[in-house]
Amino acid sequence: MLRRPSIRQLFIWQLWTVFFSLLPSLLTSLLLAPGSKAWRLATFVWMGGALALLLLYFPAKYLRLGYALDQQRLLLCSGVLYLHTAALPLAAVQTVRITAGPLQRLLGLRTVRAYAAGARLSVPGLPREEAARLACQLLQEGVPWL
Repeated sequence: MLRRPSIRQLFIWQLWTVFFSLLPSLLTSLLLAPGSKAWRLATFVWMGGALALLLLYFPAKYLRLGYALDQQRLLLCSGVLYLHTAALPLAAVQTVRITAGPLQRLLGLRTVRAYAAGARLSVPGLPREEAARLACQLLQEGVPWL
């Protein structure tokens, strides 16, 4: 059964989109005359793109994102238009990292990254305790001499 990351991860993606949509807004205001046809077209394009990301892409991305850990592998499902499923055998896991950006730290979330020879899986948006538990399970299961 797939487990989902915290809904707060969706909020982080949406907040970054709002933050980075300010740049096209600023450029439109500085480079084009307000009220002109070019200004209206540029505003429509960047606002349409930002709204599509906020209301369609990121919610779909969140709903498709899930992970599962069994006795033999870490499974990650993701994708918006195309569903991607990746499996990382636990016996191949070499390194596990827990990372967090500024907004993730503020909201108590972490990203678990599992590395193997030639492969990497990232599970974003996990609560701090769940991320630590997953990392410990990956290392205990992946290293046969522990």
